[in-house]
Amino acid sequence: KVGGYGAPPGVVKSLRFLKQACLFAALASFWGICCLFGKLWSKDHGYWRLWDDHWLWMIWGSIFLIYMVRNLCIPALCCINLEVVPVPMRSLAYGIQISLRNILGFAFGPFLPAVVMDLFGAIVHVDTGAKNDWQICIGTGFVMLAAFFDVWIMQRALAGATRDLESEQAKALDKLQVACKMQEVGALEHAVVFARFVDLHARTDGHWHGQCDRLGLPSQQKGH
Repeated sequence: KVGGYGAPPGVVKSLRFLKQACLFAALASFWGICCLFGKLWSKDHGYWRLWDDHWLWMIWGSIFLIYMVRNLCIPALCCINLEVVPVPMRSLAYGIQISLRNILGFAFGPFLPAVVMDLFGAIVHVDTGAKNDWQICIGTGFVMLAAFFDVWIMQRALAGATRDLESEQAKALDKLQVACKMQEVGALEHAVVFARFVDLHARTDGHWHGQCDRLGLPSQQKGH
């Protein structure tokens, strides 16, 4: 119901949903970063004095939400990637995709935050007693910032999928026009099936509706 992986309209719907999920993860990341610095500034169990350290509970909550969104996105994105691979090669492609994701993740996951932490410790001069606390918070905050990068990636993917869908819809309209001129029932049926496959009838702009009405296609805007 959310979208799909095989047809261009489904890919666009799926990526639109995943972008919204990544926006939610970015908000959770911002919340977690604020809690990290709140813990640094409070230097105690928190102002609420409830449930021991409430800063820690909120940081764990933000990490859980980010982790939840990441695990939500992975299966959908893997399926979308596999759709562009020939069927006989999909098992191999899936194995390579998972292997590279795990290899690069385990390799750079600890490495990049550690580099950021060491650079912060070398450049910024803070009290010796608080230096380790600041480095840990900076490293954790750097990891959480990746959630904002996800939004940018998903926006680029959605824009590319939308361009591909519009291109396929233009091809569908051309096929319909050619089939109408040829007045062949078989060609027209094939063109209509392809037009429905790319959701040509779902376009809402006036130009497309005029073309669809002229060719006898149902218009979603008119409630058909």
